Amino acid sequence: MSYLGRSAKLSRKTQEKVSFLATAGQTSKTGLSYVPTFVEVSVNGILLTDVTDYTATTGSSVSFGVALELNDEVTVVALKTFALADHYTKTQTDSAVSAAAAALVDSSPAALNTLNELAAALGDDANYATTTTNAIATKMPKSGGAFTGAVTTNSTIDGRDVAADGVLATNAMPKGGGAFTGAVTTNSTFDGVDIATRDGILTSTTATAAAALPKAGGTMTGDTLHGDNVKAKFGAGNDLEIYHDGNKSNISDVGTGNLILTASNLTVKDAGGTNRYLTTDASTTATRIYHNNVGRLATTATGVAVTGSTVHTAGDVKNTISGTYKLFGANGTAGSNSYVTYAFEGDNDTGMNRTGNNNLQLVTAGAAAIKIDGAGIVTKPLQPAFMGLSATATNLAIQTWHTIVFSSERFDNNNDFSSNTFTAPVTGKYQMNVFIRLHSIDNGGHYYFIDLNTSNSHYYHIHGANGWNADPDYHTIGSSYVIDMDAGDTANVQLYQGGGSAQTDIQANEGYFSGVLVA
Repeated sequence: MSYLGRSAKLSRKTQEKVSFLATAGQTSKTGLSYVPTFVEVSVNGILLTDVTDYTATTGSSVSFGVALELNDEVTVVALKTFALADHYTKTQTDSAVSAAAAALVDSSPAALNTLNELAAALGDDANYATTTTNAIATKMPKSGGAFTGAVTTNSTIDGRDVAADGVLATNAMPKGGGAFTGAVTTNSTFDGVDIATRDGILTSTTATAAAALPKAGGTMTGDTLHGDNVKAKFGAGNDLEIYHDGNKSNISDVGTGNLILTASNLTVKDAGGTNRYLTTDASTTATRIYHNNVGRLATTATGVAVTGSTVHTAGDVKNTISGTYKLFGANGTAGSNSYVTYAFEGDNDTGMNRTGNNNLQLVTAGAAAIKIDGAGIVTKPLQPAFMGLSATATNLAIQTWHTIVFSSERFDNNNDFSSNTFTAPVTGKYQMNVFIRLHSIDNGGHYYFIDLNTSNSHYYHIHGANGWNADPDYHTIGSSYVIDMDAGDTANVQLYQGGGSAQTDIQANEGYFSGVLVA
């Protein structure tokens, strides 16, 4: 072979080895099994270079860049796969080292963000902690202590010239206080207070305090009077306020928590105390609301009891349990197919609504499914129903089943009819009708078959043709059935001519295939 490969490389562990002799001009080898990039190929003992000398990307074949010569010795070695152990790339290593260095320096000032700068700041003292501890041990603590030698001063202590004072500390009144052994007089004040003047004030204050309510509490013997907008406040944060604002009385919870009224039996009445607004009964735990002193709404063990009629003017009436009854209020969307008037919780577009005077409709998934007008006439806009119209077909071959083409539609609810075939959207009973007008009929034919062909059955209608004494210009044949179909079943129409000549035609729009779901 006129071909030079590359020098041999270190082979990874062999999983499978295939050797063969090439045919003249061979350019590929199939039937192999390997993992792409884990394969070695050699020709006549020379290891080829992948991509350059051969292509091995499919896992089952190898293509050669240069056609092989007859009897070239070819060896394909499939290697076991392997994966590199977990490792960092250079970028990842640089990032990790930078992050560690940043964490070490943190927010240190520029003058102290290296070990050399820190050592200089400590005086290059390897035993800095011991040196500092020993120095502090020779000092007097701020909390005080005993000097081990005499204390002298050429100034003052606490602002006093001790030598000039000549007073011994043993004869002085301690700053912590004590008892004087003689009378104390002053021609000025004590702590800025004129004692003589204070004596008169204390006498008057004592009389007034005797008539006051202690802070610890007590019994009031008269009324407390609060002017308008003067509030009685309670709580550490003044959370509760009671006051009159000049127009109305207010009890306001303006702070933390709830306002709670507790009573075994609670009654709320009018200002005259005659008419009741609300009552509670501890024996039955019932609450009753009144109108004109007549109970109208009361709670019960199972819900509420209403005395009289209810008037609903806006909003919705609903049960929060999924699938239960819900009534939409007249809020601008109620009564539409998206929000039916009578719906179900969690399913707003399924239910019943009124579309006009004396008109009612049932809606599913936002679409009108059943409509009832004022005359009681019921229509089902979504009921599966269709009619297909035939296309032109000429010189139909004899003794052959022909699927009749219905190229246009008169109507098709739900788009269930397509490509000459009706597909049942739901399981049920379907009324099917087939009528085909045949032209250029051959009286020499024995019969015509019409087959309503469904997924699970055939419905045949046979019409004899040899009773005609001449070829008719046209003749209509057809049939009608009620058939059962499962959801997804299909139905189409087929025609068969037994004997005679291939001359029968079907005209456009003169054949009909229709159906409707009836049960």
